Amino acid sequence: MDADACYRAGCARDARFDGLFFTAVRSTRIFCRPICPARIPLRRNVEYFPNAAAALAAGYSFPVAENTWQKIWKPRVRAEFELLNEFLCVKLLNRSHCGPRTR
Repeated sequence: MDADACYRAGCARDARFDGLFFTAVRSTRIFCRPICPARIPLRRNVEYFPNAAAALAAGYSFPVAENTWQKIWKPRVRAEFELLNEFLCVKLLNRSHCGPRTR
């Protein structure tokens, strides 16, 4: 999906796109789903991620106002983020040709 289509879906709060991408707002450093009831950010202040783990890896935070995040999405995304982090660590270790205890 291109950025313009993502922005239009977010402006419309179109539930068909929920879970397909995440909108991250540069000015607040928070990311959210396309159905988020928060004020629509300016187009120049947003970037899009295919999943929440990627938004976390880029330094964005969970929205604290949404109970849904706290109960359902946050644990799931944390698990995705940990898997992504583990994958990247293994990849770096393999690239450096050293074991996990090598200093």
